[in-house]
Amino acid sequence: MNKAALLLFGKEPNKWVIGSYIKIGFFEDNDADLRYQDEVQGALILQVDKAVDLIYLKYLKALIHYEGVQRIDEYMFPRDRI
Repeated sequence: MNKAALLLFGKEPNKWVIGSYIKIGFFEDNDADLRYQDEVQGALILQVDKAVDLIYLKYLKALIHYEGVQRIDEYMFPRDRI
């Protein structure tokens, strides 16, 4: 139970369990052509939200339109489904 608590709620779980982070990469053309990557670290319970935010902000493309002065981004996948 100690390791589980460290992973879920600890500030630096990677210090205790190697590899307890999420790595996200963007590939182009083929599987060997990595353009850029990011790592999401911290408590596992927070990593999921951070990873989803990062995917939407940096990795997914959105259709953009405006309603008045407000910008509306329409993604291919609804956020609650991810």
